[in-house]
Amino acid sequence: GKLLQYGERIWGIAEGLEEMRIDRTLEATEAFFRSLGLSTRLSEEGIGEETIAEIERRFNAAGVRYGEAANVDGAMARRILEACR
Repeated sequence: GKLLQYGERIWGIAEGLEEMRIDRTLEATEAFFRSLGLSTRLSEEGIGEETIAEIERRFNAAGVRYGEAANVDGAMARRILEACR
């Protein structure tokens, strides 16, 4: 969906299997941010388990879901953030 569209429109990645195009899009995006001297991992900014746990707690306390499909709850937010470490 959106990630494939982004890869094609911004990075010109239009050939190959979807999974390969997604990987190439993420790699191109990371390389771009690194070329600007920016970090791309939460751990590079000192964000670890304690902060992730607090974010999950706040999601759960608010009792709301976010995202285009309203499927991002506290547990999903934790999984996303852990993948970004």
